[in-house]
Amino acid sequence: MIQQATDIPADVLRWALAGSVGERCAWALVLSLLLLPWVARACFLLNRPAPQPVRARLSSQSGTVTIEFALVFPILLVLGLLLLQTMLVMAGNIMIHHAAFAATRSAVVQIPRDLSEYDEPSNQIYDNASSGKRQIIRRAAVWALVGVSGRWPNGSTPVDGFTAGLAQVYTDTGRTAPAWINAQAGARLRYADAHTSVRMLVAQSDSPGSPIVVRTVSERVDQLIGQGRLDPEWPTDLLPVGPRDPVTVEVEHKLVLSIPVACWFFATARHTGTGPGGLGDNSHSYYSTVTAQCTLPNEGLSVVVPQQPTITRNP
Repeated sequence: MIQQATDIPADVLRWALAGSVGERCAWALVLSLLLLPWVARACFLLNRPAPQPVRARLSSQSGTVTIEFALVFPILLVLGLLLLQTMLVMAGNIMIHHAAFAATRSAVVQIPRDLSEYDEPSNQIYDNASSGKRQIIRRAAVWALVGVSGRWPNGSTPVDGFTAGLAQVYTDTGRTAPAWINAQAGARLRYADAHTSVRMLVAQSDSPGSPIVVRTVSERVDQLIGQGRLDPEWPTDLLPVGPRDPVTVEVEHKLVLSIPVACWFFATARHTGTGPGGLGDNSHSYYSTVTAQCTLPNEGLSVVVPQQPTITRNP
C-alpha cells in the first residue's frame, strides 16, 4: 500500500491501524474483550457462596471452589497477557510506521545533496550499503526505533556517541543522566541496527489515470533505459530522482515480543543469537516482522550559498 503523507501524526496512526499487524491487534483486542467479562463473571460466581441447608453445607466438599478457580484462572491470565502484548505490538507498529516517515523525510532532504566523495551527485542515489545518502537515511529509521527495540548483547554498532549524546541532553537541561542510558540505550541501538532494513522504492503511475506501480530501483532503471531516457551503461543501482518526484522508502523491523505465551499469537519467528538469553537479552526472543512504507515528494533543489563577492564595497 502506497502511503502519501499529508497530516503526519494522523497519517502514521492511520497507516499503522490499516496494516496487517493492526488488523491482528484488532482481532486480539476484540477476542480478549469478549471473553474477559465472561471469565471475570465466572470467577465472581465461584467466590459467591450459594445458600444451602445445614446438612448439605456440612457434607459439601471444601475443595470444589479451589478446583474450579484453578480451571478458570489460567484463561484469565492468558487473556490479560494477550491484552498486554497487543498494546505493546500496536505501539511498536506505530513507531515502525513513524520510522518509515523519518527515513523518507531524510531521503527527500539527502537526495538533492551533492556527495562527490561517494560518487553521488545531486538528485541521484545508490541503492546499496556503501551509499553515503542511504546510510544517513537508514540511520534516521534506526534511531527512530530505539525506543521499541529489544536489547542485543553484542555487535559492532558504535554506541558511545549515541549514549553520550543522550546523556548530554540531560546535562544541558540541568538534570542527572538516568542509569538506563548506559545500561540499555547502547544495547537497544545495537538491536535496532542489526534488525532493521531500509530500501528505496519507486511508486508512480506510468500514465495519467493508471494505477500506481511499486518498483525496485533496478526495475525503475531498466524501465528508463528501455524508454531511452538513460544510457544503456547506466548503473542499475543508481536511481535518478527529479524535482518533485515521489520518493518511497520501505522500513522492515523485527519487533521483539516480550510477553510469554501471548507472543505466539503475533510471532513470525525466533531469534537464534549467541547471547545468554537471560533478562535484558533478546537474542533468543520471538519477534514479529513488521514492514512500513511512506512516500514524500523529493525536494529536488540543492541550496548552495553564493560565494562572497570580491568587489571592494564602500561603506
